[in-house]
Amino acid sequence: MSFRFSKYQGTGNDFLITDALSDFELLSKNLQISVEELVKFFCERRFGIGADGFILIEKCGSKYRWKFFNSDGSSAKMCGNGARCAVDFIMKKYGEEKVILETEVFEVKGEKTENGIKISFPFSKSRIKKLEVEGYKTYFLTVGVPHAVIFVEDIESVDVERVGRKIRFSSVFGKEGTNVNFVQYDGELKVRTYERGVEGETYACGTGSVAVSLVAISEIGVKQPVKVKTKGGELTVSFSEDFSEVFLEGEVVCVFEGEITGEFEKWMKSKRQLTF
Repeated sequence: MSFRFSKYQGTGNDFLITDALSDFELLSKNLQISVEELVKFFCERRFGIGADGFILIEKCGSKYRWKFFNSDGSSAKMCGNGARCAVDFIMKKYGEEKVILETEVFEVKGEKTENGIKISFPFSKSRIKKLEVEGYKTYFLTVGVPHAVIFVEDIESVDVERVGRKIRFSSVFGKEGTNVNFVQYDGELKVRTYERGVEGETYACGTGSVAVSLVAISEIGVKQPVKVKTKGGELTVSFSEDFSEVFLEGEVVCVFEGEITGEFEKWMKSKRQLTF
């Protein structure tokens, strides 16, 4: 058996996307491994295809529903760059001009702009908490998923893997932990993010950029629209006047399209123990 997929990246945050839900579930059954294990295999960058996340799309009338997985096989309620890539996938596959995507936490609206793909979703400005975590002054809020925001003087010198992991698993944030964003502000916002579920630094984080933008507006007076510079490129964040809605915009690229074949299925059966 086989099924087709698309490989996307949004400012360096990369994803595998497919709407072949039944074929994917059948492949999982044939291999006698869970959907989560299969996701881990595809997202693994040496034995699989490689990605920060895996997205399953299902058409539901005039709307679309997704199931989002991190690269470690865990599910996530929201992913900003993943949603932007999913919107582009749906537009190309189904000929939509505007898209409504149902996530586990809220509806995401998406459209194409001259700067890439722009999404919007509900928001609340009152979410910021100020904490002291592992010796760092930390701002904490939820943008569909939890985010810690920490301002630093020199972002290039931060050991994102070591410090980010320590804060991500801090008992302050409970069993699920948090994503961690390190921010330098010198007239512009520069951000590096340790992502929960990827368990490492990613080139960009959409919901992290939203979290950073709100903290920057509230705490240091940054004006809208907020330009966020990540390792993978620039994202633009803005809010409605009453902060009840947020807009996230940036580039999206369909890197390639491919097909999982029976040959790869046989290889996974014999080699899967190498990655789990």
